[in-house]
Amino acid sequence: MNTTQPGKNLFTNKSSFLLLGIMFAALNLRIGLTSFPPLLDDIGRELSLSNAEGGLLNTLPFLLFGVFALLSRQARNFGIEKSLFIALALITLGTLGRPLGGTFLLFSGTVLISIGIALGNVLLPSMLKRDFPEKITLITTVYVTLMTVASATASGVAVPLAALGARIAVPASETSTLNWRFSLAIWAVLGLLALLIWLPQLKN
Repeated sequence: MNTTQPGKNLFTNKSSFLLLGIMFAALNLRIGLTSFPPLLDDIGRELSLSNAEGGLLNTLPFLLFGVFALLSRQARNFGIEKSLFIALALITLGTLGRPLGGTFLLFSGTVLISIGIALGNVLLPSMLKRDFPEKITLITTVYVTLMTVASATASGVAVPLAALGARIAVPASETSTLNWRFSLAIWAVLGLLALLIWLPQLKN
């Protein structure tokens, strides 16, 4: 009789691919928040945002976290794998849509990203407890470290990426304007990768 417990064989092909999906999901749970503030002044000038609107953009995610963290507990009944896929899809869609238009898309994209992060913040630890109970401390340490590094990196390179985007999008003589749209949208690549890696988990 097979007495192997969940998480016992941590590095089987199946569990290794699940771990890879978890780590890519973790990478997406902070960058949508930290890549934004360094560019807020440039965004505000281009879109003519008021001080109140700029402040709301910074505080909106935290207002939504509490509401959707409660709802995410119900999402587990739908299936953690499917719910996490939806969370990643919301983050990716918001990341792609936020820089594509004016104030409406900026706010609606921020809302989608915030909902996706709120769901992921609750669902990801639940999955670790379920599938890797004997390795939860180790794996939690790794994915929290990844989130922290990704968060700091997104904040630190936001302005350089905007400068790079300006050089790509406009003639060299006009590179003084930062391309904040490019800087925000580029992170959707990580979201798309996470979605692709997560697809096999939908069978569970």
